[in-house]
Amino acid sequence: MSIKSDVYQMVCELHEAGRLPHREVIKNELNISQASVDGALKDLLNVDCMIDRIALGTYIPKPQKQPDRAISVSPVTSGPIKCEVGDVVLDLTWSEARLLGYLLSGFGTGFGR
Repeated sequence: MSIKSDVYQMVCELHEAGRLPHREVIKNELNISQASVDGALKDLLNVDCMIDRIALGTYIPKPQKQPDRAISVSPVTSGPIKCEVGDVVLDLTWSEARLLGYLLSGFGTGFGR
């Protein structure tokens, strides 16, 4: 493993344990030079954007975004509409599907995604 991944893992472990992930604590825990820790923290903060600085020399991991789930909408011949989001299936009437489409259309136009 690289020094950067070791430093990131230590930041996560210290944060999860309720301890402040300070640069000197990380240096002592990993038993590596302060320059190596500072370089890895700088890259994790500015290049990889995986951590945030909360105070001088103290960092926390950024929350990880969940991956998008597959979405499909299928009209069924007997009348209802099946809306699948990942493992969740909604059985919607036509009026419910229209209302859901109307409500969600604002998100598509507002965020441009």
